[in-house]
Amino acid sequence: METDIKDVQSTLGRSFEALKNVCSRKSPLGFLCVAALIDYLSRLAYGRPKGSRDSERYIKFIEDFFPAPYRNFQYKNGEKDLPQQMYYVLRNGMVHSFTLVPIGKGRINSIVLCHRREAKRDGYFHLRNYKDKQGRFDDAVLFVMEEFLEDTKTAAYRLIKKANKKASLRKNILDWYTKNPPVTGGFKISLVSDCTEV
Repeated sequence: METDIKDVQSTLGRSFEALKNVCSRKSPLGFLCVAALIDYLSRLAYGRPKGSRDSERYIKFIEDFFPAPYRNFQYKNGEKDLPQQMYYVLRNGMVHSFTLVPIGKGRINSIVLCHRREAKRDGYFHLRNYKDKQGRFDDAVLFVMEEFLEDTKTAAYRLIKKANKKASLRKNILDWYTKNPPVTGGFKISLVSDCTEV
């Protein structure tokens, strides 16, 4: 059976439903999963052309498909480079090195993470300039997990909507999806063999 764009949309929908559970826990793992999903979505959109850099693809996806505040966010230092900071801090730092210290050209403490409960308690808002009361973070953006997940879902559905109108994008998506299906639920893997024999 041949894969079509509706299959991709359905799989992404299941992925977002599964991520709701992960992201509802007071843990940074939801951010790690969403940052990895953005990497996957950027590959759906642009594939992996020879000579292209991962940073260009990831940043372009955020600029092209995420809500405008991601492109337009301005740090206190005047920089409007949130998509770049997301690449260096979330994708390179968190996904590839399990740290919030940026790998590459990113600025340390440029992104601060929390969940909705903490944001409400402390009077903070998603995608706003953040400065903590202790003065450790002076020029950061605050990411609220639940809003970040919804914004990523919006980006994914904008990608699918555009693919429904543009055959070349649809082909890129289907080629990548067919060769590299995403991690989805509905299967069981045992990582531990029978340990009774020693």
